[in-house]
Order: sequence, then structure tokens, then C-alpha cells
Amino acid sequence: MAIRKLNQLGLYSAITIPQMNGEAHTLLITHVVKEQIGTADILELAAIPADMKLLDAVIDTEGAGTTNLTVGIMSGKPNDPDPARTSGAELFNAVPAGTEAKAAIKALAAIARDPGNRSIGLKTSAAIPVSAKIHLRLTYGAQPTHNAT
Repeated sequence: MAIRKLNQLGLYSAITIPQMNGEAHTLLITHVVKEQIGTADILELAAIPADMKLLDAVIDTEGAGTTNLTVGIMSGKPNDPDPARTSGAELFNAVPAGTEAKAAIKALAAIARDPGNRSIGLKTSAAIPVSAKIHLRLTYGAQPTHNAT
């Protein structure tokens, strides 16, 4: 297994971070596959900045073939090449490539904020060929916590 990274992922200082509660930011990532992504690989596709809450996520592909995509929070620290890192299915679980999918609100609500930067990983059920495109749109923000009484 290999951890494959988007070139921009190392630029955490370049990621815009909302400074005020309720301010949301949307990031559109297009990853053009330069080396085939195999079924044992994890593509480290995006980052969630520290203390941010995911508010929305949409994924789609072009030329990825017949495969299912699973996308979730990765273990370990961002940019760590350790092959023992894992990726969950918190956002998308086996969604067909080539079909635009939107994360369920319940799935987003279940992902807690974290004091550290986190990575979002993608796994595939079949190889994704060179030149395929993976599009991921994320919206995140410093969502205030409300307690009902």
C-alpha cells in the first residue's frame, strides 16, 4: 500500500482558515491522477484545518472507470507517509465513480472538530487510471457549539 498525496496538501499555511464563528470557506480540489491509484492505496486528497467543522462535501470523477469510492478521515498526522495509516468512510462509503455524490448531513454532523489538522483519504474498489480526475468540494467553518436546554 502507498499513501499518495495531492501536491498542495503540504501547503497548510496556504489554506484559508475561518477566524470567526459561522464563517464558512469552500475549497474545490481537482486531482489529476499521475500514477495509477490501486485498491491497496490511499489518496491523501484534502485537509481539514484544526478546529474546523466540515459543513458540506461533494465528490465526482471523470475517467475513473468502474469503481466505488470510499472517503473519510485518515489516521495519523497529515503528510505522514507511514503505510500503516488508514482511511475511514465517514463522508462517502462505496459511491460509484462518475456519479456526483453529496455527503449526508448526519454523516457530517457525526464528524467532530479536532484541535489538530486532519487529512481526508480516498480508497477505491478498482484501480483508477492515469489522467482520471477526482473532484472534491469541501465546505468547512468554525461552527459555534449550541447546547439546547
